[in-house]
Amino acid sequence: TLYGDSILDENLEGILNKDSFVTKDFLTIRLYFLCKGLKYFKQEQELVTDDEQSVIKNLLTRVCNQIEQVEVGELFFVRDVLFAGLGCCESMNDLELFKMVVEKLNWITEKTRDFQKKPIISMVEWKYYIQMDYETAKQKYEEAKMMARMFGNEKLLVSLDNEWAEDLERYR
Repeated sequence: TLYGDSILDENLEGILNKDSFVTKDFLTIRLYFLCKGLKYFKQEQELVTDDEQSVIKNLLTRVCNQIEQVEVGELFFVRDVLFAGLGCCESMNDLELFKMVVEKLNWITEKTRDFQKKPIISMVEWKYYIQMDYETAKQKYEEAKMMARMFGNEKLLVSLDNEWAEDLERYR
């Protein structure tokens, strides 16, 4: 965050005033989300401030609204922005925004035919559903494991099992 904050000080204001984003903007927005998320998860701040929440919601919503106009080759940058933004959604406990981002991640996966991240997207989905619909959450957990098996990623399978066990403890 030490280096990221200085880059953001120079670039964020300009991005907030833009109507549409280009690759450099996506990278800067991703950096912004990563810095905010890192501060939250390292407990340097308990929750993002109201002003930060407003900026995060604005940026995530605008990125989501632009996805269908983005060139296919740039969708990988957008996907990474959305993954970084999910951490911010969690810190704000904004399930509606969280759901919109996950839907867009699924859209990008289908559009690019890049299913490598699908187990992670399914994990994120179960984290959304486990708070209100256990059966759907369990289905997403099984889906994540199936995709990890298809890719032969044993380490990810173990991580998914551990994460599922932690979430069951936390939410049930």
